[in-house]
Amino acid sequence: MKNKVVIIATTLITLSAVFLIPENKEDTRRLLQRAQSTLTHVLPNKKGSPDQKKAEIIKTFHSQKMRVLNELPLKRDLQGLEQGDSHYTPELLKSFAKKMASIKENTVTYAHIPEIQVAALDFYALCSDREEYPLSIRSLCLFNRIKLAKAQGENVDISGYPLEMKKLVIQLRPF
Repeated sequence: MKNKVVIIATTLITLSAVFLIPENKEDTRRLLQRAQSTLTHVLPNKKGSPDQKKAEIIKTFHSQKMRVLNELPLKRDLQGLEQGDSHYTPELLKSFAKKMASIKENTVTYAHIPEIQVAALDFYALCSDREEYPLSIRSLCLFNRIKLAKAQGENVDISGYPLEMKKLVIQLRPF
């Protein structure tokens, strides 16, 4: 029962973030903090118990998810790179890649925790839907969202995304 409450709470808050499409990072940060706060209050608080350890893992993942969303480079960040930066991988992109890899790693590591899987789907939905993120980043998030949804027996409708994103996602072959 507690798992269902957590999943419902997380989903409702994240859906509001996706459908209301916050105007800036501060709005996204507040919505994700609310999701994290909700989870903290729903799960039991017994030190050392399996439920407490699980709650701590979930809380840590939500914090990580919020931090990564707030630190993802925006289109304007990439436009500001100097001309010569295209000949090597800029630090900004290396940092982004590490953060995205850590989200994916935790999603795989905690595949047995449904709340982590729901939170990861929420992360990838927020990331793929935010127009201020570059198409390459959005495409990677959409790719991971499709793969994760497929693993859970769900489908993701990609018809509303820009053609360039769909082409990139198809090239990654999540289907």
